[in-house]
Amino acid sequence: MFGPRKGLSVLGLFLLLGILLLFFLPRGVPSSGASTWGSFPPPAYDSGWVPIAKGQTITLYHMLGVSPDKMLVFIYAWDTSAGDGYAQIGINNNGLGLNDGGLGFDFLNLTSTSIQICRGKDSAHADLVRVKIWVHP
Repeated sequence: MFGPRKGLSVLGLFLLLGILLLFFLPRGVPSSGASTWGSFPPPAYDSGWVPIAKGQTITLYHMLGVSPDKMLVFIYAWDTSAGDGYAQIGINNNGLGLNDGGLGFDFLNLTSTSIQICRGKDSAHADLVRVKIWVHP
């Protein structure tokens, strides 16, 4: 009735799974901005996803208080809808840098406390934008 068990117990399986997760998954959650992914440091500023309309310029206040030449700026967009005649492309940098036709998105007027984001009047793939800034010593 109480003979030797064959295989792993449920507790043993959970312990094995925990060890595997501990050693083989990257550290942190990359979308949070508050932790690290591997050994890459979190940004000093993360705007989170911010809505932006076609043809709109928005100002984001990072309040870092350092010279713009000490900042590394990363900007990307999120295409959230597919009903505008284009395929939904998700998180992207499609159209990074505005062109004369009004396509794309860009940043301008980076200061020690703020940054402006501009979306072209014909841009179809930038419903939301996100800015991350790292400060170089």
